[in-house]
Amino acid sequence: MSTPLLSADSPAALQRWLPVWDHLWQWKTSQTQCSPHWPAEQGSAPDGDGIWLGRASLDGKKIWLAVQDGKVTGGAIGEVHGARLCALLQRALTDKANAVMIIAESGGVRLQEANAGLIAVAECIDGVLRLRAAGIPVLVLIDQGRGCFGGMGLIAAAATQVWMTPAARWGMSGAAVIAQAHGNTEFDPEDKALHARTHGAWHRSQLHEAILLPDHEPATLRQQIAGLLAQPVSEAGDFFTLPVLRQRQQALSERWQAGKSCTDVISYWQSHNLALPATWLQEQARTTTAAEPEAVKISALQQQVSDQLAINDDVQISPYGFVIGQWQSRYRWQVIGTAGGAESGTALVLAQAAACMQALQEPVDAVLLLISTCGQRLRYQEEMLSLHQVMLHLSACLFALRQAGKPVLGLVCDQATASALVTGGMQCDALWALPQASIRVMSPEAIAQVTGSSVQPDTAMLAQTAQAHWQTGALHHLCDLPDRAMLDDWATELLQQQRTNTCLPLLDQRNLLGWQRQGRTAAYPVMQALQAVNPRSPDLQPEAV
Repeated sequence: MSTPLLSADSPAALQRWLPVWDHLWQWKTSQTQCSPHWPAEQGSAPDGDGIWLGRASLDGKKIWLAVQDGKVTGGAIGEVHGARLCALLQRALTDKANAVMIIAESGGVRLQEANAGLIAVAECIDGVLRLRAAGIPVLVLIDQGRGCFGGMGLIAAAATQVWMTPAARWGMSGAAVIAQAHGNTEFDPEDKALHARTHGAWHRSQLHEAILLPDHEPATLRQQIAGLLAQPVSEAGDFFTLPVLRQRQQALSERWQAGKSCTDVISYWQSHNLALPATWLQEQARTTTAAEPEAVKISALQQQVSDQLAINDDVQISPYGFVIGQWQSRYRWQVIGTAGGAESGTALVLAQAAACMQALQEPVDAVLLLISTCGQRLRYQEEMLSLHQVMLHLSACLFALRQAGKPVLGLVCDQATASALVTGGMQCDALWALPQASIRVMSPEAIAQVTGSSVQPDTAMLAQTAQAHWQTGALHHLCDLPDRAMLDDWATELLQQQRTNTCLPLLDQRNLLGWQRQGRTAAYPVMQALQAVNPRSPDLQPEAV
């Protein structure tokens, strides 16, 4: 095979896996696409903003391809990076691709443009779920390098299949983030062996979340992809059917019950009588057990919401913050959600997912997702047992409700943070928030510790206010205390829109909202420019492999 003429700044992973493809084309526009938020002291921003886009062929199959570049901000997702990936997912859907492939290398959201990165992750999750609903496989390869964490870890969890090479790592919250919240005894960032076995390919493959590939063998990956594409794919997207959702719910619940008291990956697999990798037997096992979640106390703001909606007698709130109930007005509403700024851990998220499945099979007209959470539960056991999979399961349940024509409205009462918002409220038909609510990716203190720099939350990219997230398009509406009539009016409008659309859920318009509100000005033009490129024009440059 001849070597294609790729530039020196192409992602290393693109070079490593070139022999997989028969042909490769780069998808690009005539204008530069890079972050408008790039720090001036770092020089000019790279075109493509750290992600390469193109299309590949394999045995006549058409595959849209995205490759993240770990050299550019660690592959982190910002406004333009996320918009480019989202555009590729949308183009693959309209182009009726045979598959989408993402070679992932990312530490998560780019913290200097945190708010834009957060919504970009939500948009990409929505894009992956739409492809799966259309029967188009989404494939992810996690290779050596920085691994796949944070928002990208969630996007990978939505994929049809994930492959990992032996040195690859996959999770949601890295050790540094967990240690920042609960100290090094919870997850020591200096314990590289613990990090490797917890997030590593062997563990993830044994959990049946990924397929372990031999190290850098393109022929093996090519065979795996070809075999997957040769299988019949359900056009109905069985990922969202009630039997499949229930099966996944049961598997995740059983995993949590079996492993939540295990202190380490080592003790977890020993309890399953599984032979461990030889190197693990020489390593110091972690012995700390996480404390149980504390009982929550509802904030005054959330209580005002409950009073205004008159749901105090209809809705129950568990001690650890799970909300469930129903009320009848013009429509029969199912109420689900979180309260008291609760930590969104496996037990709490699975409870919400179970309530979604209940709403799927009952004569419920619409769903209200009440949101009050300080974010994902930052504990070692949660990371070991793949909280990212549980959170994505909730996203799939919400998608199934919307696909069934049951509108879902998210309402942030007082606070919402990071992954808990991305996989919950941002996967609704619309997301509202009270103006006083606090919405953030991470606290300024945590951002400073993780990045080693001081970050000033004074822009729409970083401010932790509901107003800032409304500007980016993440929130559809800022509202003072809503009443039942307001929610019924919203449901009526959405149900009318659904009747005139053959595509459910309704299409995501948040990048347009962010552009119109001047809070996220780059994403929409970037996506429009990419969608305007004709795949047969000279802009899509072929490179024979």
